Amino acid sequence: MLDGKSADKIKCVPISDTTVSRRISDIAENLELQLVSHLQTAGEFAIQLDESTDISNCAVLLVYVRYKQPVMMELGDIVSSTVKRWLPKVSQTISEVF
Repeated sequence: MLDGKSADKIKCVPISDTTVSRRISDIAENLELQLVSHLQTAGEFAIQLDESTDISNCAVLLVYVRYKQPVMMELGDIVSSTVKRWLPKVSQTISEVF
């Protein structure tokens, strides 16, 4: 995914296994808190369970949760802000080509 130069730079960053493990735990805890908060405010939600076994005969339980969350920004606003941000760059590139 990275070129050799970038990979070498990343290898130089000192980071321990405990730091990585702690960060993963912190992220997982934060995501769990966000999900619980969203489910409490959603009111209604649906749960789907799927159990399977992986190649090493270890059971895996997948839990899918669907809920409605209020939209913070309308799709039109997102498209509009994206177009406004990129339009000058596109216009400049077109004028450079022609």
